[in-house]
Amino acid sequence: MLVNNQRPNFVTVLSLIKVIGEIGLRDMACGIHGFAIKMGFVELEVSVVTMLVGVYSSWDMRIAWKLFDEMPNRDVVLWSAMVSACVKNGDYVEAFELFKKMQFWGLQLNHVRVVSILPAYADLGVMKFGKEIHGFSIKRVIYSHTNVQNSIMDMYAKCGNLKASFLIFNRMLKKDLVSWRSMIHGCLENECPQKTLFLFSNMRSCGSEMDECIMREVIGASSQLNEHLIRQGLHGLVLKKGYIASVSMVTALLQVYANFGSVGSAMTLFDQLHQKDVVAWSVMIAAYAQSGQHGDAFDTLR
Repeated sequence: MLVNNQRPNFVTVLSLIKVIGEIGLRDMACGIHGFAIKMGFVELEVSVVTMLVGVYSSWDMRIAWKLFDEMPNRDVVLWSAMVSACVKNGDYVEAFELFKKMQFWGLQLNHVRVVSILPAYADLGVMKFGKEIHGFSIKRVIYSHTNVQNSIMDMYAKCGNLKASFLIFNRMLKKDLVSWRSMIHGCLENECPQKTLFLFSNMRSCGSEMDECIMREVIGASSQLNEHLIRQGLHGLVLKKGYIASVSMVTALLQVYANFGSVGSAMTLFDQLHQKDVVAWSVMIAAYAQSGQHGDAFDTLR
């Protein structure tokens, strides 16, 4: 295009920045940044600056901040991109400050923007600010979105307020897979294994689909309870759902059997695992050793 003296517009530059960001070519990103400055797009087109902020946030937040600070006409998309960049890099305090400034300037936030800031409150465990977001979402009539409710529920759980999480969860009209996964993880994270298993049972009763992530959480909960029937039930479910092919999941269940001295069940599960990694072998050897079956432990090692 340039060789043929064709002048690219900012839409073309946006496409290039997006591709470069996905590939992760730093030198080329700097090159297209310089080209955008030369063409005047960085000063005039906020969408170009927004895209560059997203790209630079992957490796140099200083440049991302410089782009943001020097852009006079910031729209809600650029503000939100900067908030997301801060959250992605763990700069939660800066994310909070940006969000407050957005509210001060009266920028209209939708549910996507709210969801982007909530992980910051959750990871820091700052429930005071999380409550502000909760109230803000209700006031702006965006609370009805399932992903907003999921994020707020996750925030409360990570802040240790499992009661508030359950209150939101139980009042949700539409629960998706993320809703169940977040609540199950919240129970496990707050050391409530019985509630984890109770939720899982309710999920199955409701006919909701599960995934490997939820199954691992439930296996983790069973490791905190000495209930052999539960372990056997999970073993059967792993087989039924075809998760036997997942080495990490089977190894987790194998570890549970080993921890409670169920060597026979551990051996059965171990034999059913077609592709055994070093962790699976190590767990099986440890199970034999812990139960005093040293000969079997050495045989497995060989």
